[in-house]
Amino acid sequence: MRGRARVPATCGELLQGVDPRGPVLVSLPVDRWGSVEVALIDAPDTSVEPHRPRAATALRLAVEACGWDGGARARLGGEVPPGHGLGSSTVDVAGVLCATFAAATRCSVRSTACSAAPRSDCFSAERPPAAVRARSCSV
Repeated sequence: MRGRARVPATCGELLQGVDPRGPVLVSLPVDRWGSVEVALIDAPDTSVEPHRPRAATALRLAVEACGWDGGARARLGGEVPPGHGLGSSTVDVAGVLCATFAAATRCSVRSTACSAAPRSDCFSAERPPAAVRARSCSV
């Protein structure tokens, strides 16, 4: 069972702070996307290639949250290079989460993360949930 995701990069925060209405964050999106593919496996271990500690933690937590008894392998596309201020860690983590839940949905694993929502609102290739659509993440 495999899931794929694409997540947009950003070019940092132009403005971050608080105004009278609450928190303010202005970010500059760029037309650069990162891709992630996750395969659910029977073995109980998880791995991310190339290794990124935050993405590895996200993968482990996502596998637990989706109720999968095995493990997972994630492959980061590397289109958004680390260390250039383009939000590569966010791209990797969001991509791992999206792709893991897409894979779990495809193999009919009932996720506690999805159990409160109708099945059609769970991560899938056809229709990601509104929160993901709002952030331009595509699965």
